[in-house]
Amino acid sequence: MTSAPNKNEDEYAEMFERIDREADGEVYIREVLDFMRTMNSDFEQTKEVQELLHEYRRRGDKILYFPEFMEMMDAVRAAGWTRFKPVKGQPIAEKDMRKVFNLVDLDKDGSISNLELKLSLKYLGKRYCMSNMGPWQQAMREADCNGDGALSFLEFQDAIKMAEEKVLALAKIEENKENQRALNEEE
Repeated sequence: MTSAPNKNEDEYAEMFERIDREADGEVYIREVLDFMRTMNSDFEQTKEVQELLHEYRRRGDKILYFPEFMEMMDAVRAAGWTRFKPVKGQPIAEKDMRKVFNLVDLDKDGSISNLELKLSLKYLGKRYCMSNMGPWQQAMREADCNGDGALSFLEFQDAIKMAEEKVLALAKIEENKENQRALNEEE
């Protein structure tokens, strides 16, 4: 007997992949809770969510595989946590993010300092032919959730996603300006 597919499986798979830093197919509950906190600092929204998360915190060193992770996420959602944001459409591939992060994390402390961040921007700029680095630099600053001046891998991923959104928005504005100029020339 096979169980019905989980309608949130794609979203959960992406979250699981982001949390699973070692890419070994397992995560600790404490890592999941840390990830949830980076998604939303007010992640204990209801009494039911608070109780559930308290129970999970007590089992922080328990290892979860993907099916158990999906069960945990379904339980948290059912308890009323509503801050899941699907992450879609990233031109910079996940494996490239991991490679760049590992490449520029020179001291291998699991975070990127300001100097290491400059290296990552330079590499991403060359690799993806980016000329306007302003939105990227701004996103890197905004993604530093805990304000420690360094980016964890999760913060680095979020910064890349934010920067891509900013770049797309700027491109849309430029496209609209070009269209307006073309209309003005026709008149």
